[in-house]
Amino acid sequence: SASIIIGNPPTKCFKPIGNNWPANYLANLQAAIVKITTDHPVYAAKVCAGGDIKIAYDPTPQTYWGFHDHASDKDITLYSGGLGSQLNAEYIITHESAHHLNRINPALYSEYTHFEGVPGERSICSYSATSEPSEAFAEAAALYGSEKPLSQFLGCSGTPGTFKDNYPRHWEFENTKVFH
Repeated sequence: SASIIIGNPPTKCFKPIGNNWPANYLANLQAAIVKITTDHPVYAAKVCAGGDIKIAYDPTPQTYWGFHDHASDKDITLYSGGLGSQLNAEYIITHESAHHLNRINPALYSEYTHFEGVPGERSICSYSATSEPSEAFAEAAALYGSEKPLSQFLGCSGTPGTFKDNYPRHWEFENTKVFH
């Protein structure tokens, strides 16, 4: 489905940089940013507390979809895999911006690592690296923010139910500490 936005879309601090973005990838990213900032304004405000988040595109083929750089010239680098659809773009920009949140708000990340029941729910089916707490923190934000059944995500094929059904402590943390 297509959306038409009249005027300036609510993109908060998310700033695509560079002039090498394929038009369809940039459109998917921009639509994802509008959806995230509109549907999850509290999350966006927390992520944006550190100022602008500069998002670059790298056409170099990668097996992963993005990387949180937190460098002076860019904060997030995205690759083609995460930009082929708006859903993928929503997922990867939420995941990578959660790494940014971890970086600018270490107290919140510390609270996550000590939140009752969260360590026992790792790893998360959608990403094999989630046995590592910082990846699980970012992945939980992406899955919570998507509001989609788990079966729609790579690695979760055949997993019935929702993020809340399968990872209730992660869902509770996201619901009470990150998104609200």
